[in-house]
Amino acid sequence: MTPWSCVIYSLALCVFATIVSASEWTVNLDYSLSNGDSWSSLGVIVLKRSFDGNYTGSYKSTTTDNLGVRLSEAQSNMYQVRGKSSIQPNKEFLSSTSPCLILQSRLFHVFWVSVDGERQVVQSLTVFPDSVAAEGQLDSQHCTANPQVKGEPKAIVHVQNKAVLPR
Repeated sequence: MTPWSCVIYSLALCVFATIVSASEWTVNLDYSLSNGDSWSSLGVIVLKRSFDGNYTGSYKSTTTDNLGVRLSEAQSNMYQVRGKSSIQPNKEFLSSTSPCLILQSRLFHVFWVSVDGERQVVQSLTVFPDSVAAEGQLDSQHCTANPQVKGEPKAIVHVQNKAVLPR
């Protein structure tokens, strides 16, 4: 390899590393079972932009308490999830669902995240129980028979990038 090709290769590598690092950010998640009076850590969503411009998301649990026990004890309350993006630290995204449904789905969550990829901002965050993980149909009317679910929460993350329609 010639000295110039080493320089060009190094420059290309630096540009690629900058693009890759600039196209990844996180959304820290907290949950509340007390109408937002107190919050506990739930996890983090990592959003990554692939080489083709599409975004993917992955979830990692950070909760240290037993979420299943807390949900079982608070079935009459609302399960609220708050997201804070690393790019938009002063903006909160709130979503809620029934604790009963999260218990029925065995702590499996489905997060839908809408992003503006050009500006790297989150536009919305929504949480759902994962109906595939549930044993049978989800039914918020029959919550008293839910057993306590142990283990850490898991999630699937769907990312929708803002689309621009052609003129």
